[in-house]
Amino acid sequence: MPRSAILQALVLVALLGAAGAARADDVDDAPPRRGRELLTLSDLTPEQRRLAEEAYGQVVCDCPNENWSKTLAMCPDGCAIPQKQEILTQVRSGRTIAQIVAFQVEHHGPKAAAAPGASRDGTWIVVGAVAAAAAIAGTLLARWSRSADRRRAEAPPPPEENEETAAVERELGELD
Repeated sequence: MPRSAILQALVLVALLGAAGAARADDVDDAPPRRGRELLTLSDLTPEQRRLAEEAYGQVVCDCPNENWSKTLAMCPDGCAIPQKQEILTQVRSGRTIAQIVAFQVEHHGPKAAAAPGASRDGTWIVVGAVAAAAAIAGTLLARWSRSADRRRAEAPPPPEENEETAAVERELGELD
C-alpha cells in the first residue's frame, strides 16, 4: 500500500475516533460569550492561545462566498467568527486539536479539515488528470516536432533555378 494511502487512513481513523469523543462531550453549538462579548484569544492562557491558533490553521472557513479557500487563520472576515468561537470554547474545555478538527468536520463537512487528503470533492483527482493530460500533450507535441524536422531533412531539395527557367517563367507571365 502506498505511503500516502496509509497516512490518509491513519488520519481518517484519528478523526473518526476524535469525532466520537467530541460527540460524547456534547459541545454547545452556540457562540460562547463572556457576559455579552465574544471570547477572544486574549481570554486564553498562552498554551491555550497556541492551541487555538494551531487549530485555526487546520480548519477551513465555512463561508459560501469563499468556496472553502481559506483556513480560519487566514480569514479575517466575520464569516469565520462562529467557527473561531467554537474552537475557543473547545480549547478552553481542554479538547485536543484532533478533537477540534473532528468536531468541525462533523458540523461543517469534510471540507472543513485543511489536512491534505481530507477533502472528498475529488480536487486532487482533477489536478492529477490535468497534469497527466499536459504531460501527454507535451510528449505528443515533441514527437510531432521531431517528425516534422525529419520530414524536412529527408525531402528533396527544391529545383535550382537557372537563366533558362527564369526566361520561360517571364514569357509565360507576359502571355497572361
